[in-house]
Amino acid sequence: IHKRDLATEDHTTLLINCYVKLKDESKLNEFLRSSDLVFDVEIAIRVLRQAGYYDNAIMLARKHKKYDSYFSILLEDKADSHTVLNSFTEMIREGEDNYPIVGRYLRKFGRMLIADEPEKSTELLKRLSLFYLKELIEQQKNEKQKSKDSDSKSLDLLIVDNDGKQAEIEQNRPEKYLHIFLNHHSKMIEFLEFISKKWKQLQSPDSSAKVPIEISNTLLEMYMHSYKNEIQEDVCGNIFL
Repeated sequence: IHKRDLATEDHTTLLINCYVKLKDESKLNEFLRSSDLVFDVEIAIRVLRQAGYYDNAIMLARKHKKYDSYFSILLEDKADSHTVLNSFTEMIREGEDNYPIVGRYLRKFGRMLIADEPEKSTELLKRLSLFYLKELIEQQKNEKQKSKDSDSKSLDLLIVDNDGKQAEIEQNRPEKYLHIFLNHHSKMIEFLEFISKKWKQLQSPDSSAKVPIEISNTLLEMYMHSYKNEIQEDVCGNIFL
């Protein structure tokens, strides 16, 4: 049935459940890895996950780039932050087309990742944010140049062409990742200081553009919070001396 592309959701579910109940992993893997069979990948992943066959589900999700399933199974069922972060790093290395995908799942799962691996998560966030920071600053420079363009027709075309890229940059501004650092104040300060420093370095000498207000204000708040905690610790320390 699957070879003839006649299988329904029920057929796929039944077949996988049969292999699972028989504990026939050889047949199961043969079915999942076959290039000749046509089946609903999402259904197969769901059935495997429900049966506790997480590794098979992960393999299938990765093979077919079903990232929602791939990352959620790794984190929610396997508690494997290490593999997720390695996957993000590998995807970034493969090219810029993967950057928005990595950004989307960092925003979604970042708090879980930083709780398990704060150092690696923060470095990955810095790397991704630096890329989009460069894109944002370049976009702002282009907008200034476009404002001087007297050819309104070509200007309109340019704006339409860049709509998708502008949306991608906006979704991945450094401010969009701040929620990840909740309860990780030292890492938030490290991230904010990095962004502030890079923002200033990337601006042209004659630029009057300031660090985004949300970045500078949040960094100031974090400094004040840290200072307040230090004062309280000093007071408590003196009391019990």
